[in-house]
Amino acid sequence: EYIKNLSALLAGELALDPDRIEDEIHSKSSLFPHVPYIIKAHLTEEQHYRLCQLERDWPGLHAEIGSERFY
Repeated sequence: EYIKNLSALLAGELALDPDRIEDEIHSKSSLFPHVPYIIKAHLTEEQHYRLCQLERDWPGLHAEIGSERFY
């Protein structure tokens, strides 16, 4: 129930398919339950801050900003 609701929320925020997100969560958490993984990279600033606001209410959700270096 929790993963289904979280998948629907993330699908709405990130314009992705909720079934694909749910399947990805189940498959990755069954193999590595305590390892974080990326659902979508290269978010807009608006999407990032919206997800940061949702972190309080959704345990396991974490959005962070990273940098890439090109040499």
